[in-house]
Amino acid sequence: MWGSLLLLCVLSELHRGGSSSAYVESNPVSLPCEGGLSVAGLPEEFFSKFEDFQRKYLRDSLTRSREFLYMIYERKFLPNFEEAQQRCLLPVLEIMMSSVLASSVDYSLEDAKGLYSLAVQIAQEAPEDSGASDLLTAWERDTVHIYPFLFGMRPNACHGSSLKVFVYDVPENLTSQPLHCVTGQWGTEVLFHHFFLNSACRTTDPSEADFFYVPIYATCLFTKQELDNDQDAASKIWDPLINFLSSQPWFTRRRQTDHIFLFADGQSARVWDSYDLVRSEAIFMMVESKCPTWGEAMRRYTDVKSCSSSWKDILISGHIDHGRAEVMRRHNKPSESRELLVTFHGRHAGNSEFYGNCAVRDNVMELAELDGVDVGGFVDDYLERKGNSHFCLIPGGTSPWTNQLYESILCGCIPVILSDEYEVAFQHILDWSRFSIKWPEAAVGEELYEFLASFTAPQLSAMKSEVDAHSCWFDYFSESRDCSPYLAVLNALEERKRRFPDPGWSRFWNVPASLANSLPKRTTRFHSYNESYLL
Repeated sequence: MWGSLLLLCVLSELHRGGSSSAYVESNPVSLPCEGGLSVAGLPEEFFSKFEDFQRKYLRDSLTRSREFLYMIYERKFLPNFEEAQQRCLLPVLEIMMSSVLASSVDYSLEDAKGLYSLAVQIAQEAPEDSGASDLLTAWERDTVHIYPFLFGMRPNACHGSSLKVFVYDVPENLTSQPLHCVTGQWGTEVLFHHFFLNSACRTTDPSEADFFYVPIYATCLFTKQELDNDQDAASKIWDPLINFLSSQPWFTRRRQTDHIFLFADGQSARVWDSYDLVRSEAIFMMVESKCPTWGEAMRRYTDVKSCSSSWKDILISGHIDHGRAEVMRRHNKPSESRELLVTFHGRHAGNSEFYGNCAVRDNVMELAELDGVDVGGFVDDYLERKGNSHFCLIPGGTSPWTNQLYESILCGCIPVILSDEYEVAFQHILDWSRFSIKWPEAAVGEELYEFLASFTAPQLSAMKSEVDAHSCWFDYFSESRDCSPYLAVLNALEERKRRFPDPGWSRFWNVPASLANSLPKRTTRFHSYNESYLL
């Protein structure tokens, strides 16, 4: 009875989907199991529904992965593993691969690596006519592509850089669940950590390090652990990190000028309420240059402030999942085949109360009736629409930054940035005027429409070619040695190294080395006046 109820539950979930990216067709491989697998109590209907589900699933749901791991793979397949492989090889392999995420979270990264490796081995050893080779190819196009990188199975040459980067071994909970945290726009927290971990730039000798990378999956932890406020984030994320760093002798060697922190959140470094502890000297890698002024005196003057410094910090692009990026490339039409002039779909005041102050998005909605304009709320085929439009509007939202900018570029759509405070990535090496437009928010209206409509076909084609040529700078899975976001960051770090302060700087001098290196804590507490005195 339990088995029947369990199966009905899974069938229901597969029927209604459940992936956050359900509209993305990621895996077109047929997954037949004629007659079902009776020994496991799985009818043919199950495999038919599973095939429909898997076509649109990016392996980004921990809930779905746990269902596959516990309800199907361990309970149904393992007791009958040989027969399951013989009768239903491809769906068995797909369910194994879709179970890897849950294995990494609930068991260990090593267990997940073992499950991944077993599925790949079985597929590689399968008969030529089994279709397993098609499945291996499909895996290279979806989220599975990133698994060897996260398992440490794919070292990188660091683009030939001679930099030496020491990666801190921070408390384990601060970098746990990499497969869970790598999906979505905050995946850079995981990607850069594992890039440096497995790169030729890495050194395990801190005394020879040019830089110290501080890995922490802060935005992922804050979001997926559903932390409610700064106090919760401090106790679970930032206090353990600061306690750890304060115990490291290298943390104050150059006043943190050689320490790197990454902030992938749309509110920038404000995800940490005490980022000022290191802001003046440490290098911030961030997707957003502006921080909100919540709870600050300057709030009465401005809603955002700059929390980045052009002379030391590095603005990076947001992350786009590998499978999603593959779909974008498939829908990237040539300029002459595009049917729309301009598109934007997303949140605005008409469909989200949180966007009530985002006037520029309301102004965009007012263009809806104009010829060639496609704007509105969320739609299932948005990536196709981007790939079918000459221009993609990029209005600011609850913060100046939005990942729609980088999504549009991978779709081959000329971005029109409508966010005055938006500072784009990698300006130290890229001339954004060649492949994008930045238009004042206050001038969004028919003037913008007429300007975009005035582009000739040759002009559109030339600018779209520039978009495509530059897209590799925003693709975290680019295989080009000469064009990748990692290379852009390494170039910036090379420049920072050349501008390091005098290495002779020290907190103390003319004292015994043993005392200078013991990092004694100062005994005075400053500016602790009586509160009545301040009033």
